[in-house]
Amino acid sequence: MKAKNAAAQDASNTVGVWNVENQINVQPVDEVSQSDITTNVKNALERDPYVEASEVDVAVSDSMVTLTGVVDSYFEKWQAGDAVVRARGVLAVDNNLTVDYEQLTYETSFYDWDATVYDYDYAIASKTDAEIAEDIGDELYWSPFVDREEVTVAVNNGVATLTGNVDTWYERNQATEEAYEGGAMSVINQLDVDYDIQS
Repeated sequence: MKAKNAAAQDASNTVGVWNVENQINVQPVDEVSQSDITTNVKNALERDPYVEASEVDVAVSDSMVTLTGVVDSYFEKWQAGDAVVRARGVLAVDNNLTVDYEQLTYETSFYDWDATVYDYDYAIASKTDAEIAEDIGDELYWSPFVDREEVTVAVNNGVATLTGNVDTWYERNQATEEAYEGGAMSVINQLDVDYDIQS
C-alpha cells in the first residue's frame, strides 16, 4: 500500500502532470485475517511517536481500514494515515479523521505582562488576520516545496485564500498545508497549475 501511494506521489511531483489516477492493485503476499489487520493497524498507531492512538478509532472491512476520531493537527491526521498504510495486510485506507484545533488559553493572574503583546510559547493570544497572513508567508518562504513568489495570500476572518500560479499539483497541495501550518482556520486554494514544457 505504501508503494502504491509513493508511486502516485512521484507522478504528481512531475512537472506537466495535471492529475494522477492511481490504478495500481495491491496484492498481499499472503492472506491476513481481519482481526490480524486490526491488530497490526493498532500496533502501528501505538508505535508512531506523533499519533495519539487513543484518539483514533479503527474499523477493518475486506482489508480496507477506516480511521475515525478527532486529532489535534493535519500533520497528525496525515501521520496516522501514513502509519496505517505500512501495516501488514492493509490494502486501502479511508482517513476520516477530523482535525480540531484547541484554542490555547492562559491565566493572566500568573503573569505581569500583557500576553497579547508578547509572543511567548506558553502565553499565546488568538492571531489577527494580518498576523496569520504574515505567518503563512513565513511558512511559504521556508518551504522547500513552494515558490513563495508565485503565491499571493489574503486572510479574512481566519480564512486564507491562495491565488497565483504554481508549477505542479504537488506544489499547489503543499501550499494548502503551509497555510494551515501558518495558522489559517480554513484555506481556499485558488492556485492555478501552470507549466511550461521545454522542448
